[in-house]
Amino acid sequence: MQLLITTIPSAQAHIKAGRLKAIAIVGAQRSPRMPEVSAFAELGYPEVSAYVALGLFLPAGAPREVITRICREAARIVTEPDFRDKRIIANGYELVANSPEEFAAYLRTESEIYAKAIKISGAKIE
Repeated sequence: MQLLITTIPSAQAHIKAGRLKAIAIVGAQRSPRMPEVSAFAELGYPEVSAYVALGLFLPAGAPREVITRICREAARIVTEPDFRDKRIIANGYELVANSPEEFAAYLRTESEIYAKAIKISGAKIE
């Protein structure tokens, strides 16, 4: 048996064709795109979570006014109904348009989680 953890958009056509079987959504809740598939949290494994995070990055020391303008424009674009519904939600993603500080905190938390998982696993770079 083989196991694959991937995104819903990448797997959905294969699931519909019967080449893959969805076991669970990695995260706290079911996806609106695949509501018939339980989330790991529902199955008693709330610690099993992984998310695809897309963000915009600028060079360190970028002027605050540039950061503010880019954030404002990016939030405007991703929350436009057509873009949000047809590009984000329709592809199984959840929209989180947060501040640079919130995104940085998220990245720090994720780094800590993955560092702990790597340490527990004993994985080594060779």
